[in-house]
Amino acid sequence: MNELPYPGPASPASIRSAALLAGLLGLPNLAVLDRVIAVWSGGMAAASPVFWACALVYLIALAALLAWLRSPQGLGTGGRWGAAAMIGVAVLATALAYPEVDSGRFGFTSDRDEALDVGVRQMLAGGNPYDCRVLPGEHRACLDTGNPIGPLPGALLLATPFVLALGFSAWQTPFWLAAFVVLVRRRSGADAASRAGWLMLLALPIVLAELLTGGDLLANALWIACGCLLLLELRRGSRWLYPLAALFGLMLAGRSVFVLVLPVLCMALQRRHGWAPATGAALLMLIAFGALAAWFYPAADGSFGPLDVQQKLRAAGGDWGQALVGILSVSVAVGLALCGGHWPRDMAISLIVPGLGAVVLYSLQVGLPTFSFYGWYLLAATPFALLAAMGSSGASRSTPPDPG
Repeated sequence: MNELPYPGPASPASIRSAALLAGLLGLPNLAVLDRVIAVWSGGMAAASPVFWACALVYLIALAALLAWLRSPQGLGTGGRWGAAAMIGVAVLATALAYPEVDSGRFGFTSDRDEALDVGVRQMLAGGNPYDCRVLPGEHRACLDTGNPIGPLPGALLLATPFVLALGFSAWQTPFWLAAFVVLVRRRSGADAASRAGWLMLLALPIVLAELLTGGDLLANALWIACGCLLLLELRRGSRWLYPLAALFGLMLAGRSVFVLVLPVLCMALQRRHGWAPATGAALLMLIAFGALAAWFYPAADGSFGPLDVQQKLRAAGGDWGQALVGILSVSVAVGLALCGGHWPRDMAISLIVPGLGAVVLYSLQVGLPTFSFYGWYLLAATPFALLAAMGSSGASRSTPPDPG
């Protein structure tokens, strides 16, 4: 295993890079800051000067930390226990704290874990999961009223082992965190994996917030990042390319926003495997994605939960909601324009654009700046920004032997 090189002394370029990564990693955490201040104050936190002062201090401190971690002085500071500490905290938070937070006693609730739990149980019972509606706190009953099940069928499929074995889909986040740090260690070395663990544990509060609320956004982003790492580890001509591409198509069918990684991923595959294999892999991804979604579409009443959620987003945007089409178009264009040599950074930028667009649209609709709802969806970019921060572009590492 070859260690990836680290940048030299701080330069204007390295400072700009640290600032970009601080934005990609830090912006999702403003949703946590917004939510905490709102719960404590009972108002719109992001309309307060206190929120913006705290946000500015946090982003500057994060940029300084990243600049130092990527400098020669920061090399080797991860130690050995950052990754293990992150996984241990994830397991303890899910086992001990999540049930208390899920009860609603602290004022923080979410129905994203209930959507998976109810959907999986309905699917295992032979029904269509998108016939159900969900409410916070109800993990078993298929309700007639409440919110639609938003995740695509791939998310239900991947949550099934955790619901069956452990009772709750919330356990998938510790699993995918462990898988992610293992792959980072294999790719960039033990120090990089440890530093990524410490960074998530100490500098990215949205990671802990996802663990406490049992949400699926972090888990979904992590399994997409893991899939990209596995695909881009394969040597040219590997017989595992097409099976992994089909599996990745199923993983993509978790939330539609992750389709935005495809332009960058396909170009990275083309550079590694050539045009024909990369095109075949991309077609397999799309076929697997479409086949799984079509299997459950539509529900008995003609609805489809993920589309219902998108309609709610458009409705929440009011007259501005039509701009979402433009935002997604810009996201695709950004992905195509960023098909350079550093795929983690390029994917992170592609994924954060639609989330920022939703934050702006919703803020315009309510008349005040707010990260409290759609800001959480910026989390889609976090694992890719972490890979970029740890130097895991794949450009400087020799290809491992193919197992086959």
